[in-house]
Amino acid sequence: MAQEARGRKAKVYVTQIGLYIIANPQMFQYGHSKIIFLISYLTSQASTWAQPYTVKLFVGQPVFMQRTLDGKLKLSSASISKASRKTYALL
Repeated sequence: MAQEARGRKAKVYVTQIGLYIIANPQMFQYGHSKIIFLISYLTSQASTWAQPYTVKLFVGQPVFMQRTLDGKLKLSSASISKASRKTYALL
């Protein structure tokens, strides 16, 4: 699949997940619950890609959703300072 097509599918996926989270805020009171929900609906290569983050969640390590300078979302599991964490945009 071409990179452009994957990008469109990813945008649609994030939009659908985001709308669900906005419509059900009582289910997503913590940032990690949003990430768990997002990961749980990944399939194929995306699910394989997310596996290391899933393992970290299982063992209680923090996983963050970060917005990059170009506006894309990415998962991060690196240890970060409390001040840096404030700059991250959660879903």
